[in-house]
Amino acid sequence: MSSKHSGLRGILSAVTGRHASGPNSANESAAQDVPPIDLEQALGPRNDARATRDWIERMAADYLGPDVDPGLIDEIEERNLTIAQMEEALLAHDDQKLSGPIISRYDRNAGLRIHFTSDRMLIYIPAARIVFCPIGKVANTAVKGWAIELSGRQVESEGAIHRTIDQQDVPLQVQAWTRWRFDQICQDPEWAFVALVRDPALRLVSAYWDKFVIQRSFENTLQHTRPVLECVYGTENLREEDVETGISFRQFCQYLDAASRKAVDSHWAPQYQYLENFHWDRLFNLDRVQDFERFVRKRCAPEYRGIPLGMRNAVPKHKGNKRNVEPLVDVLPNELLSMSAKRPSVHAFLTPDIESFISNYYALDYVLLNAAGRPRTWPLGSRF
Repeated sequence: MSSKHSGLRGILSAVTGRHASGPNSANESAAQDVPPIDLEQALGPRNDARATRDWIERMAADYLGPDVDPGLIDEIEERNLTIAQMEEALLAHDDQKLSGPIISRYDRNAGLRIHFTSDRMLIYIPAARIVFCPIGKVANTAVKGWAIELSGRQVESEGAIHRTIDQQDVPLQVQAWTRWRFDQICQDPEWAFVALVRDPALRLVSAYWDKFVIQRSFENTLQHTRPVLECVYGTENLREEDVETGISFRQFCQYLDAASRKAVDSHWAPQYQYLENFHWDRLFNLDRVQDFERFVRKRCAPEYRGIPLGMRNAVPKHKGNKRNVEPLVDVLPNELLSMSAKRPSVHAFLTPDIESFISNYYALDYVLLNAAGRPRTWPLGSRF
């Protein structure tokens, strides 16, 4: 047995202890009037499936080259690994690291950024041959719910949308499937990488209103806002009254201005950070979300084109008249809510100094926003 083959034993032993959980029992009820898409056929193999000899041979040939040692195939098969364990072992093999092809990966992590989604959270929409990038506070709930419906499954409730995808009951996140298949999709001109982007000022005010005003006491909200509140209040021992009192929009912006970029939560992190390290065939401005909807539906088979994008959890812009708007930038949450249960005009939160801060802090997001909606052209008829 070659030394390289022997070296695989340690890799196999290491990966066998990971990915230990079995397949989810998917709660997949078919959407009315449209056939459910066979996700295994469209995106397979799934990571938690068992690695059959056929899949071992196919993926080993791609990762290590056509002259794979048959003994290596035998040993992987004997281990009864999952697809994910098998793929990890192949990617860790010396032949792959030294001379194998560079794989378009979705498992780059986000470093130390708090609650920041990695590339693993990209969403497949097979009906339209689209890879979609969810960005915090940019119609996430609406698009994820639509993706479930476009797969031919029903959305049980608005509150279950994120859980249904995150827990892989309907496995549309790229992390449910192999890096091998993701790499193929990255090179396939029939697939498009697409994202929605939003005016940074509207997005930041929306994040403040949701997380620091109307939902500020919810436990699942505090996992995002606690670092901000602790910084503003100068303590790691927040009291209930501190959470109830909350912070003003100005204090929120002052926190962002001073905080480490690695400590910024995904809901107010710059949008460009979500889009790093991949090219995007189309970017769409959320203000013209109908262009995005039209683009997706046009790419679908006729039986799926009648499924509309319902803007669930979408917050209206409420731009209002910029003139004669009373500034609310220093008003605390309870007083804001006593004025109105609806979010005030965004201009009430945009004093000149804060407009200047947002335009600088999110400068690259404005570049993306200006590019949104323009088709990208790539040389030689490909996306590369």
